[in-house]
Amino acid sequence: MIEGLDALPEPIRHHILHSMHSNISIRHVYHVTELIYCLAKCYHNRVHGSTEPRLEQAWPIYRGNIFDDAWTQLFPLNQVPMLLEDRGVYIVGKADFIHEGVVYDLKTTASLYYILREAAPKPEHVEQVQTYHELLRRQGHRVDGCRLIYLDFGNHPLIFEVEPDSETLHRILIRAHRLDRALSEGASQGIQNPADWECGYCEHSSHCKEAQKC
Repeated sequence: MIEGLDALPEPIRHHILHSMHSNISIRHVYHVTELIYCLAKCYHNRVHGSTEPRLEQAWPIYRGNIFDDAWTQLFPLNQVPMLLEDRGVYIVGKADFIHEGVVYDLKTTASLYYILREAAPKPEHVEQVQTYHELLRRQGHRVDGCRLIYLDFGNHPLIFEVEPDSETLHRILIRAHRLDRALSEGASQGIQNPADWECGYCEHSSHCKEAQKC
């Protein structure tokens, strides 16, 4: 028996690596999924680019795309695009699907055990679906609620009801303007996040350390 992704036939490995959805960076245009995470990482991704993912990193995203492609197509309102302009800055996003007045976002994970251990739903995911809800509402969609669905390949899905909050979009817009200003000035010092365990795994940690010296 051979175990591991590297043992898969080359065409499958190639498909996994090259089917990842990547956002094209456009000046003054920011995806909601960028703004809910570390702004410094987003800054450095746009300035320095990101490294090509390894097979192990691409695999969880690939599995998520399988669910996403299979399930969202079941609903007439799927992959719903969103756009909001605010003083020259644009916020964009794409909702997985809307069903019976509820906006849904799918989240796949290696194991639901870790999601439950860390007190699901994750705050950044709550912010994401709340922002989608408000953007869709402003675009004229009749949405009354929002839900997160967490999935892995070995357990029953977990569905979380999320309370809509229009103030979340306001906070996201503030973050977008902070990031936009930092990119315009070419300096990331003002958007440094407090160091945490994620920094140790970030490909841009050295850039952040250099910025802190300036």
